Amino acid sequence: RDRPEATLEDLHAPGVDEDAAPVLVRYEDGFHLQNVFAPLVKLEAEYDRKMKESQRKEGVSVRWEVSLSQRPVAVFQFGGEVSEARVVPGDELLLRLGAAAARANGR
Repeated sequence: RDRPEATLEDLHAPGVDEDAAPVLVRYEDGFHLQNVFAPLVKLEAEYDRKMKESQRKEGVSVRWEVSLSQRPVAVFQFGGEVSEARVVPGDELLLRLGAAAARANGR
């Protein structure tokens, strides 16, 4: 999935099919527990990073308005493409204006 151009020979490369150690009910000591869970945490962090990267949208326009209760409201318009992304309260949005411009985070 990560490399659509990969060939069958790439599957036999070292380190391709390394699985994490199975989770146990009991561990010998704290180091054993850490050695089992550290790769799992790393795999989950990498998965989350890839998911966020796949949800990146470009060409989004933002218009700021003031609601009837005098609160600022951001209106997003995704440039013409049909988007599967849904934004719900609590989601984090990261806005960038060009490569050298400031960033804005919001929830």
